[in-house]
Amino acid sequence: MPLGEAQLDNEGRLTVIGGFGKSENPTDPSDTPSFPNSPGWYDDVSDGAVTATITIGGQSHTAQNGAWVICSPPRFAPTTYAIATLYDTLRQMAITKGQLPAPGQPVFTTDVYPILQRALGIRWVTAFTFSAGDHDTLSVFAPPGGAGDTLANRQAVYARLRPAGNMSLLSDIPSSSSQLRDFQHGFMQQWSEGQVTADWPPAVPETITRDGLTRAALEACVGAAFYPGIEAGGIPQGSPLSKTILDLAFAEAFRLDQTQVVAGDLTKSMARPWQCDFMLCSGPTSQTAVDSDQSSWWPSARPIYIYPFDDPTNKRLWTLGIASSPSDMVANWPLCAGFENLLRGEEDEKRASIRMRQCRRRRDQRRV
Repeated sequence: MPLGEAQLDNEGRLTVIGGFGKSENPTDPSDTPSFPNSPGWYDDVSDGAVTATITIGGQSHTAQNGAWVICSPPRFAPTTYAIATLYDTLRQMAITKGQLPAPGQPVFTTDVYPILQRALGIRWVTAFTFSAGDHDTLSVFAPPGGAGDTLANRQAVYARLRPAGNMSLLSDIPSSSSQLRDFQHGFMQQWSEGQVTADWPPAVPETITRDGLTRAALEACVGAAFYPGIEAGGIPQGSPLSKTILDLAFAEAFRLDQTQVVAGDLTKSMARPWQCDFMLCSGPTSQTAVDSDQSSWWPSARPIYIYPFDDPTNKRLWTLGIASSPSDMVANWPLCAGFENLLRGEEDEKRASIRMRQCRRRRDQRRV
């Protein structure tokens, strides 16, 4: 079962390309998968350690603590981000454990504006959650100092945040909350009180840094709720075989302990096959659900209701005409990703695989 491939370019940079979304039950092809795990089924989601030996001036050095790669399901809405990303969740864990210092006063463009932008972007993938004008007021805060950027308006936004308010409307389980991480909540509180460095515009990094690469990768991943999650997480059932990423050993902030964590530990507690979870974890699909404030799971990765490019004024179910069951999602997920012309012949599958690989490579390069 191919899980992907790894390549080094001429400058020694590593590119890891994941699988092709292959999922099946080889012993019973007609079997219908179910959540969370389907006996007899496999998929090509995977994870594992990355180590490196660096030679400088004839001397070899082993990279300290290494890195970890996750080959996850597709991210179907790459321009939207979770309110709490995996970077935020792991950063909070490192702060709590003393591996990172508690942050000080927030900077608007790096600490506050990303949260506001994520809330604005989520409207396009959870269209049934929003009525006309919802979240429009968030745009008045950028750039800082505009007519609408008043303390009263900031405090009105802060008052809507959980736990005092009901934002964000994302699903929770008792052991995994989707609300802002504590340090994010602190940023928003200080911003609402005027305690923020009001810089503008956002600066584009001029150099590639270790933390920048870590953040670029993890901010593209969902940070909650883990039941089980999308890219990494797990179902917290208290079993040694069913751990979330937060239960694993970390050698330092954002670095798994490779002496205690082995390949597959991050993804073995995810749904199998992943398409089953994608089909089931949706959100509001009717006005009644909207009126009752029904929550969503991971719309930044798995859209629910969208505004189509060819009809941008009318909301439409993302899976309309493509998937209405887990089996449909197994068979038709490339259509959700925009690969409309995939055919099932052997030669066409080869061409489709090449096309998906090229698109995935371009996507991953944009992330970094």
